[in-house]
Parts: sequence; C-alpha cells; structure tokens
Amino acid sequence: MNQLVTQELKRIESLPTALIPFVKARQGTPVNRMGVNEAKSALVDVLTEASFDAGQSMADDKEILFFQTEGLFKEFSGEFGTMTITEVRRAFKLGIRGESGQWFGFCPKTYHQFLKHYFYLPERSKAQTEYLNLLDGLKRISAPTVLDPKKDREGLVKYFEEYQTTGKLGFFAFAYYEEIKKLLGVKSLISVEVYREIRKNTEAKRRNELLSEKVRCEKRGDLGAAEAIMSVVASGLTEDQVLVNKQKELALKHYFDSLIKEGKHLKELIK
Repeated sequence: MNQLVTQELKRIESLPTALIPFVKARQGTPVNRMGVNEAKSALVDVLTEASFDAGQSMADDKEILFFQTEGLFKEFSGEFGTMTITEVRRAFKLGIRGESGQWFGFCPKTYHQFLKHYFYLPERSKAQTEYLNLLDGLKRISAPTVLDPKKDREGLVKYFEEYQTTGKLGFFAFAYYEEIKKLLGVKSLISVEVYREIRKNTEAKRRNELLSEKVRCEKRGDLGAAEAIMSVVASGLTEDQVLVNKQKELALKHYFDSLIKEGKHLKELIK
C-alpha cells in the first residue's frame, strides 16, 4: 500500500463516525464506469441478497431475476449512475427496512425509490464534502497528470454536440460547466438573473426534500441524522454538494440552449 493511500485511509478514519460508512461506500467504481456485464452481474447479487433479506427470494427463478436486473440497470442511466455498487447495496438494505418509506414489491418503482432516498441523503453529501475538505491539504505523492489541451477541448465539443442531438446532458454536467467556464475565462456562463432564478427554484425544492427527510428520520428515532440535516439546512444549503451540482447542471443546460438558439457552436468559442 503506497503512502498516499495510507494517508487517505487515515483521513477517512478521522471523520465523524456516522459519516465514515458513506465515504467508504463511495470509494469504488461508479456503476456508469463499469462494463455492462460487470455491472449487471453485481446487480444480480444485490437483488438476490435484497430479495432474500425481504423474504421474497428470487434466486431460484432465473427468468424473473433476469428481467428484474434489466429493470434495475436502467435506473443508472442518469444521475444514479455515479453511485457505487456498495452504495446500491446500502440503499437496498435501508429501503428493505422501510427507511425510504413504504414500498410494494420488487419493481422499477421500488428500485427508484430506494436509490433516490440514499442518493439524496444529506449525510451522504455532508460526508463527501468533509472528506474532500480533509484531502484538500493532502500532498500528492504521484506526479501530476499532464492534460492535453487539444483532447480536453475535443471532449467538451463532443459533449455539446451530444446535447445538440439528444437534448440531454451526459454524466458529470457540473464538471463540464466548470471546465468550459475556465477555458472561456469567465466567472459564470449565465447571467446573474438566470442564476438567481435557478437558485430560487432548486433551493426551495431541495429544502423541502431535506425537511421531509428530517421528519422521517425523527419518526424512526434517528436523531443524529435529523440533526445533520438541520445543519445543512441552517447553513443555507451552502454545504449541500448535491444542490450545487444540480445548479451547475441547469446553468450548463441554459448556456447550451442559448448557443443553439443563437446558431453558435461551442468549438468556435473554445479554440
């Protein structure tokens, strides 16, 4: 084990005990970066364990397990694709035990409910934020990666062209937003007015989601989680990385729509 990995593990252990499992669960490979067969194989295991845990084992019915796996796999075509298999497993364990609310059998609706509940847990967002803050001062032992500016720009152009064709943003829109902003040398890709509108709409929705989750935590006696949620809300949601990333995604969508409407192409702007 190299020095860097050892230091990172020590940093994880220095986090509040309640947050450590969330950070460790995110250390694996995201589902959307796994091979299709590899991902589906892992999801078969998740479903097999979960169905057994719920007393509805589907392990012996290969046909049902196949179709259920296909249904679950489709859930990772969007933002849930950034979750690791460990996180998916944790999401199902919580869901089976009613932590995400009442559910009715194994089906895509239930899978979406389980994944959404875990994905937006304030503890998950808070854990990652604190972990990244801890790593901020960690000196990297390995040599820095040298990026190829040409390939970097080609990737951004391809991302824009895919949006032109499909009308949908690909994964990690928030990261592309930051990269384009940096290349253009601007503080924002959208006007102050548009940004205010995005903040207004997303913050209200996110605050309601968090407060609803707080009530659920209190009902099940998880006062620590309820307190963590209130901490995020009290901060004005500035510590909620899920919200920040969503705002950047909407900002990028607005920017791309503006370019398309004006008949412009991103490659003309980031030469």
